[in-house]
Amino acid sequence: MVNRWLKHALGVDETINYKEEDVQTKINSLCPDGIDIYFDNVGGDILDLALANLPHKAHVVLCGGISRYNASGPVPGPANDFNLIFQRAPMQGFIVIDDAITELKQWLDQGKPKYADNIQQGFKDLPATLIRLFEGKNTGEQ
Repeated sequence: MVNRWLKHALGVDETINYKEEDVQTKINSLCPDGIDIYFDNVGGDILDLALANLPHKAHVVLCGGISRYNASGPVPGPANDFNLIFQRAPMQGFIVIDDAITELKQWLDQGKPKYADNIQQGFKDLPATLIRLFEGKNTGEQ
């Protein structure tokens, strides 16, 4: 359902469902020459796979790291970070409040971005709503 929504509503060319597909196999199939631009808000193993599959002068943008938010012990760093040096690929952190708010507001006013909200009602449902986020049961912004 989410893959269909991403493709048909947002115009995404391809998707990888990390819960149902072998990510490395899918990367090899969809990006045989490597991942030119990678936007990460997951971290962990998925980021590590992306870093291992960078071509020369790729770009990596880090926006979050949900894989580590509930970690109970030390979180290992990516094992493939040296590939950034080898491929001369910059990696930069990104937080929307830094400099994108103005541009995003202009785009919203123009009706350009396509997005989905997943709204849960009621304060009593707050714990279940938070759990939905970490279980991946939301589509779009939770």
